Amino acid sequence: MKHSNLLALLAAAALASAAGASTTVQAQTIKPVKSVTQKVTNTYSFPKKWRGKWYSSNILTPKPLIIKLGSYTSPKTGQTVKMTSVANAPTTGKLTSEITSVSQDQDSTKLAALATGTTKKINHITWSLVTPAGKDAESAAYSMKVEKLNGKKVQVLFQAQPDTGKVYNQYFKSKKLAKKYGNHHFKKISYTEYNYR
Repeated sequence: MKHSNLLALLAAAALASAAGASTTVQAQTIKPVKSVTQKVTNTYSFPKKWRGKWYSSNILTPKPLIIKLGSYTSPKTGQTVKMTSVANAPTTGKLTSEITSVSQDQDSTKLAALATGTTKKINHITWSLVTPAGKDAESAAYSMKVEKLNGKKVQVLFQAQPDTGKVYNQYFKSKKLAKKYGNHHFKKISYTEYNYR
């Protein structure tokens, strides 16, 4: 009887040992979860008619403004800037003015290549508000209209103050038009008192 009890105890111990070994093996096969890096999704797109090269006679924007589906090339610096929505902006998901100066200093290079985009109606005109995420960057409002010049219809892209909708720069589809009509004041467009055209 004692012998059978001993065998039973040994068998139970062996089973327990086997179960423990199995548990250990399973624990070793579990891989740690990797940290996920936040990605900026391209959720703001410029209107199709805006895409392409635009020229200005403004001395502060000597390079062409190149607009693509979800990015633009700055006419001031020549740098390509990717567009995103305000909700998907990095760090805080808020506008540039609300992003902390600490995060801007740490990611200044990344932020310089990023801008948020929203739409807003000012003076009965729908504007696209573009806010570069770089430190000390200025926001601007853009709107495209078809205007008449010497009886011909031409596309004009207006750049204005984001709070007032007053235009301080305008772009054309050719250098020739930009040089000739850079200082032209179109009807129903409100201009700033100063300009650099």
